[in-house]
Amino acid sequence: KMEIERCISWAVLHGLVVSNNGQDGSMIHAPISLLPYQFPKDSFHHAKNLAPFFNLLVHRVASNSQWLLQTLENTATHDPFTGRLMNIYRKILQDGVKQPIVLGLHRSDYMLHSVENDPRTFMQVELNTIASSFGALSSKVSEMHRVLCLSGSEELSPPNNAHTEFAKGIAQAHDLYLTQRNSNVDHRVCVVMIVQPGE
Repeated sequence: KMEIERCISWAVLHGLVVSNNGQDGSMIHAPISLLPYQFPKDSFHHAKNLAPFFNLLVHRVASNSQWLLQTLENTATHDPFTGRLMNIYRKILQDGVKQPIVLGLHRSDYMLHSVENDPRTFMQVELNTIASSFGALSSKVSEMHRVLCLSGSEELSPPNNAHTEFAKGIAQAHDLYLTQRNSNVDHRVCVVMIVQPGE
């Protein structure tokens, strides 16, 4: 019980929190594990090396409007959320894409999978393009495990810099936009974060 309270206290003190789903704006600690899960080093590096290819694949799928609309047509009919996204996408295509700069912030989730010849291989469970912000929360979970469980060892738990890498990506996209925008336009440029109610 003491370890649970210690982890919860660390999470609250270090911003490892999520909305309590109430209207009062209260927060609770994010879902966390008390101990890090052992993951084979080779599988970790293999997944890390594949990340640029997964990102390129997502970019190419997102850029192929005809294929995307055709593939998601049935899903959009039965899922209101996907349907609304597809309607927005069609409207953008109809009006013409005004912004050529694209930034994708993705979060890949993996689980270990046992097969006869290799009992500890990884499988991609999900590729998130909407809930990628939890990548930044995972940075905090890694830090908590290093501090509370692993005596600060980066060998046992490599740093997870998703939170700073996401920020760098947004900054680079902002810089690209500034270099490509019309210098005669006199308005301020900012980065906007759209957050759903209660989050």
